[in-house]
Amino acid sequence: LSASLVGSEMCIRDSALTTQDNRPAVWIVCLKTHEISQRKIRISARTAEGVAIDSGISPGERIVTTHIHALHAGDTVRLLDPQGEDTQVTDPEKSHH
Repeated sequence: LSASLVGSEMCIRDSALTTQDNRPAVWIVCLKTHEISQRKIRISARTAEGVAIDSGISPGERIVTTHIHALHAGDTVRLLDPQGEDTQVTDPEKSHH
């Protein structure tokens, strides 16, 4: 999924949320290598579109929306639709370091 703007706020799906050090976080996909890394975010509100984010990700960054609890930093993932605006990322290819 790409982070997107809804009005003046950036929104992501609830299914993309995980935690890091007891704070909300998401898995970010490096588009070059398809490796993931976890990043803390700050939630400003829950909306009909999902969760409004006020810091931690930028519009257009790719985030993982499925299988998030089975992932580890450095895993690689396969984009289901690399060109799509609303792309789910799934099937982590096991590359634990």
